Amino acid sequence: MVRTLTEDDRPFSLCPPDRESSQIVSNSRMAEEGTPYRGPGPHRLIVDGPSDATGGLPASWVPARASGAYQVEDLQLVVCEYQYAVGSKGPLQTCGFRPVGGGPVHTLTAQSATYDYKVYEVTSGRQVTSFTLEAVAKPFANSR
Repeated sequence: MVRTLTEDDRPFSLCPPDRESSQIVSNSRMAEEGTPYRGPGPHRLIVDGPSDATGGLPASWVPARASGAYQVEDLQLVVCEYQYAVGSKGPLQTCGFRPVGGGPVHTLTAQSATYDYKVYEVTSGRQVTSFTLEAVAKPFANSR
């Protein structure tokens, strides 16, 4: 049996429930089945949060996948991502488009967001580092 982690398997995450908390999930399968973090990198990791940033990482950083799911036993680090202050700087950019073949005009609006990241070693739950980035939230669409 291949042990896996998917988006639907949130109980397997060890990320604290919010950015203010430092209490990791104590019974996480990540912690029980992951690989110790040591030696030279790259270290296998996933980003657990709203941006789906794992897909943009170099392949050598990401755990192997089986049937579309990450293999937990390859995981060494988890990057817990927390998004907040969405839109605090107002709309950054808006663009409109009409679907091919007609239909209503849709507008996409990009908004500012702040992201906090906490990086944990999966087997020990030890926080390795943390950082904050100013970025853009996924655009939302409106129809008119």
